[in-house]
Amino acid sequence: MRRISFTELYLGAMETIWRNGVSGAAAGPNGRWLMRTLLLAALTLFAATACEARMYQWWDASSGRLQMSGEPPSWYRSATPGPRVMVYDNGFLVDDTDIDVSVFRRLALRKKAFDELEERRAVADLRRLKEAEERAARLADKRDQIADRQSGRSARAAAARDAEKAPAERATELPSVLDSDGIDRLKAIISAFDQLRQ
Repeated sequence: MRRISFTELYLGAMETIWRNGVSGAAAGPNGRWLMRTLLLAALTLFAATACEARMYQWWDASSGRLQMSGEPPSWYRSATPGPRVMVYDNGFLVDDTDIDVSVFRRLALRKKAFDELEERRAVADLRRLKEAEERAARLADKRDQIADRQSGRSARAAAARDAEKAPAERATELPSVLDSDGIDRLKAIISAFDQLRQ
C-alpha cells in the first residue's frame, strides 16, 4: 500500500475544493470566489515556506532593475565597493552589506557564501556525472541485448543454412556400428540441433 504524504493530501483536498467548491454558507458564486481566493493564499504561503533557498538581492546600477540570484555577486562583501546586497535565507534577512562589520566578519561571510556556492556546484556536477554514468550503463545494457539478439539470430540462420546444404546427409540412416566418421557426423548433427534451439 502506498503511503500518502501530507503535501499530497493537502494539495488533493485543495484541488477538490477548487473544482467543486464547498457546501453551506460559502456555497454560491461569492462563496466559490472566496474559497478560490483562500486556496490561492494558502498555496502561496505553502510555496513560500517550502522554499529554503538563500537569495541575494541588489539593484543593478546600469539597468536600474532589481536583481535576484541564488548565487552571490562577485563583489559581495569584498574590499571593492559595489551595489548594496541583501541576503535572505528562508525568507528572513540574514545579511545587508550596508551594515558595517569587522574585517574578520566580512571575510567570514564572503567565505561562507562562496563555499556554499562551490558546494552546490560540486553536488550538481556529481549529480550530472551520476546521471551520465547511469545513461551510459543503460545504453551499454541495451547494446548488449541487441548484440545478443543479433548473435542468436545469426547462429540460428547459420544452422538453418547448414541444414539446407546437407539434406541428403540428414536423410541417411546411421549404420548399426558407428565408426569415427559416423561419430563425427552424429556430433555435427547434435551441434546443429543445439544451435537451432538457441
